Amino acid sequence: MDSQKIKTILLLTIAAIGALYLGIAAATAQFETVLWIVGVIGLSVCVALGRRIWLIIPFASSLGLVVPLPGNFTTEMMAQIVTLGFCSLLFLMRKLPMRPRITILEVWCAAFTLCVVQTYMRNPVGLNLLGGDSVGGKPYVFFAITAAAAYLLSVILVAPNDLRWCVRLSVISGVMNFGLGLISKLVPAIGYYFGATFSSDVENGESVAPGEATRVSFVRQISLTLANWISSRISPLKASFHPLWMPLVLASLAAAAFSGYRSQLIHACLYFLVGIFYRGGMRAIFASFFLGAAGLFMLALVNSIAPLPANVQRALTFLPGTWDQRFQRDAEGSTDWRVEMWKEALFTEKWIKNKWLGDGLGFTKKEFEAMKKFEDDRGGVAISGLSNVQESMMINGGYHSGPVQTIRTVGYVGLAVLVSGFILVAVHAHRQIQRTRGTEWFPVALFICSPFIVSPIFWLAIIGTFEGGARVLLMGTAMVGMLHKNLPLPAYKPARSYSPLPRPHPHAGSPSVPS
Repeated sequence: MDSQKIKTILLLTIAAIGALYLGIAAATAQFETVLWIVGVIGLSVCVALGRRIWLIIPFASSLGLVVPLPGNFTTEMMAQIVTLGFCSLLFLMRKLPMRPRITILEVWCAAFTLCVVQTYMRNPVGLNLLGGDSVGGKPYVFFAITAAAAYLLSVILVAPNDLRWCVRLSVISGVMNFGLGLISKLVPAIGYYFGATFSSDVENGESVAPGEATRVSFVRQISLTLANWISSRISPLKASFHPLWMPLVLASLAAAAFSGYRSQLIHACLYFLVGIFYRGGMRAIFASFFLGAAGLFMLALVNSIAPLPANVQRALTFLPGTWDQRFQRDAEGSTDWRVEMWKEALFTEKWIKNKWLGDGLGFTKKEFEAMKKFEDDRGGVAISGLSNVQESMMINGGYHSGPVQTIRTVGYVGLAVLVSGFILVAVHAHRQIQRTRGTEWFPVALFICSPFIVSPIFWLAIIGTFEGGARVLLMGTAMVGMLHKNLPLPAYKPARSYSPLPRPHPHAGSPSVPS
């Protein structure tokens, strides 16, 4: 009997045993059976990908789910762990091509990592496994994993076509995010197994009366995915007049507005503005404002005749229009609610003990117990005068502001390093986009780099978290480095705004004079 027949018999035997086990387990332990199936499929996919295993990171990032397992791991974090594990094996087998390099971006990431390390050394925390006095070590572990994954992406060599697959998989997973969210909305029991907690929610955790504006989360990712993909393929300004592209532009804006989040609509519009700028320049930006003003006028007119849904009106309240006063007051109240926390954090000594170097990512067990108590007693007023929900967020650093939370974590020094890193990443992302202009790689570079131009603006001016800002810096450095090394194009050269004319020779145009 030849070896091929032996392999076939072994595979059939293992498959038969596995099918028998799953058949028995399906009747006694459904959840464990689902985990086994997902685990086997995931392992098979990882083995099949081989050196392209890194592609699961952008896929999982856009998928954006939280796995219903102890620790509440996101799909992106799990993808980073799996990628690090598989690439470690490939490295030991000497089958992982790499080209390490040190640039200003890597130096800045190292400086920011030192800012985080010093907060841990000054305020060490644990995982609450051995009953210590302080907890909150998990965010440090997650930061270390993200930093390691980012460094790995910045040094590995990949096939240029894999960068196209990075774009495709990000779009596919963004659509899957919407599909799973819709399923969880219609059938919550099924959505639980996906980890898709996308039910309508309210930022403050308060109940909503019928007819009031809610926040619908499951449409958020698809709005940004569509906006970024459209902007990478065609100028959004031209797309607005194209019979095939216009419905996609409207779908992206409608999804952002339907979410009920003002910030979401602003985020999607920023992607469109970046796409318009790189494809049409400042003249196209000005033209887009006129088009946007006309569209806003039409929406306001329609709303005065047939009121738009409450979610949509709330998302539009930062713009002039005929929106219901209830939703405007609700939006203003949400802003005041946040500003009150920011003032309390920055101008008192109760919540941030060291504003220059930060207090780190952890908190004491006493603060943890108080936070849990406040979360269980929603709607009340704490001793400080803030609501219980606000006080709970003040303890864990959830200020709804990237800069304020960063000050709480790594202080003003860390904030300065992070913001400077944002600028550096955005500049290098811009250079990669310019480097590919006029080539087949322009849409790829625009899709990959646009988030690292848009996200810092959104993080600084609208809303963000410390973890989100750190991810932009680390992953931005990684993806920019990946484009720099792996695109089959000449290195970036700054374009001159003008070309000075050469000075004429003294005897130019005159008869030659014999010497």
